[in-house]
Amino acid sequence: EMTGLRTIKCFGSAKSLRGKLSRNPAIVGLDAYAKGKRALIYYDPARIDSSGIRRAIFSPSKYKIRMPPEEAKTVNVLQIGVYELFDGHDNYDLFYMLQSSPAVYAFKTQFGEPVMVEIFYNGAEIDGDAIQKIIGMGKYEKETNGKKEIIRVDFKPTKWTALESVSIREYILAFFPKADRSFNEYEKYSIENLRIFEFGMPEAENSRYSRSMSYFISHMSEYDGIVRFRTDYTDRAIGQVYFDPVQLDSLQIVEKIKAPKMKVFLKDGSTREFDNPFTAEEPYQIISSQ
Repeated sequence: EMTGLRTIKCFGSAKSLRGKLSRNPAIVGLDAYAKGKRALIYYDPARIDSSGIRRAIFSPSKYKIRMPPEEAKTVNVLQIGVYELFDGHDNYDLFYMLQSSPAVYAFKTQFGEPVMVEIFYNGAEIDGDAIQKIIGMGKYEKETNGKKEIIRVDFKPTKWTALESVSIREYILAFFPKADRSFNEYEKYSIENLRIFEFGMPEAENSRYSRSMSYFISHMSEYDGIVRFRTDYTDRAIGQVYFDPVQLDSLQIVEKIKAPKMKVFLKDGSTREFDNPFTAEEPYQIISSQ
């Protein structure tokens, strides 16, 4: 039995957890209870133990809280174990706690007992002891719709270890939320016959736009000649549109990218319009996809 699983909120979230655990052949069943935030997990003890079950449930995560100042050249990194940190809701709690210090920039988690957290920060303004103290405070203040409330947590941090600092570029790449999706029979095209329209897309660097990004990709797929879209980071955040130059040209692509409304295709076959929050920054360029 596992308790305190705040991600189990309804039938859909329980079904999602069941699908994730079903990929492990040593786990044979699941009963999830949204009301009690708990789950009964049935498994073959000859093939997996309780730690293995926790590993199967755990999802490594990374969260960028803020960008370092423009003049920064490097970012300090430390690693710390945190007991009672496990699911997405716990991660959000940790996010809000670390957000209280302007010198903390990001964190990412990986499985362990305790869960191991790498924290990216400005060592000239805050040290590991202060970060450890923030995590172990037991509570934080959260404001929602103008109303403040005290959120209590049970995080128990271990001793911290300093890791090697990273460059600003390494920091950006570590937390850049890449997107890459193909459609409109992309696989039937010879790569040498496609072109890539590349443009600056500053919002692509912000993971808060992840849902809007999926809408944007759906919007771009309306044109049969557009067959893939991806984001990346060079010296800036960019979007890349893979297209067939026989079917459309760059002017049509720019018009589609800069449309004030995104036409999104829903699973039931209907469409819906959403405001387009993305910016298409120059310079643009067309490059070979080879």
